[in-house]
Amino acid sequence: DAMKVFKWCLVTIGLAYAGNYIGNIISMIINGDDVANNQQALETIFDTNFAIPMIFIVVFIGPIVEELVFRKSIHDVLRSYKLSNGMIIFISSLLFGLIHVVNGGDYMFIFPYLLMGVVLGGLEMKSKNIYPCIFVHIFINALASIINIIMSNFEELLPVA
Repeated sequence: DAMKVFKWCLVTIGLAYAGNYIGNIISMIINGDDVANNQQALETIFDTNFAIPMIFIVVFIGPIVEELVFRKSIHDVLRSYKLSNGMIIFISSLLFGLIHVVNGGDYMFIFPYLLMGVVLGGLEMKSKNIYPCIFVHIFINALASIINIIMSNFEELLPVA
């Protein structure tokens, strides 16, 4: 039922933002006010001539590829081993979190990504379909990119103290 899946998508978006907020608090408690290398890299690229292609990659290509890998392929492989849904979500979420922090070596920033993986994994289990996960992931990355761009431009308008 399409309406039921749409409601699950809305709940997932809410849970993803709540998880992101909680994950960021955990990371800030552990790391202080530092920002993850992944986030710093995006902010830097958004301020270059490569901003438009990078936004396209972050908003569309990244979510599609990540959902096909983490919520489709990995879930399917782990299902073939007859693991519980909880274990499948945990393993795929852990891998999803690690892929976002391993390059920068800032493993303590894993919590927002880990929690996002959990809610997207739950959506895949509930809907039994990858497309709602792709839609939600694109929506979340698009909103985060818009906020990032607005905030970086807003900071330029503020007077320096």
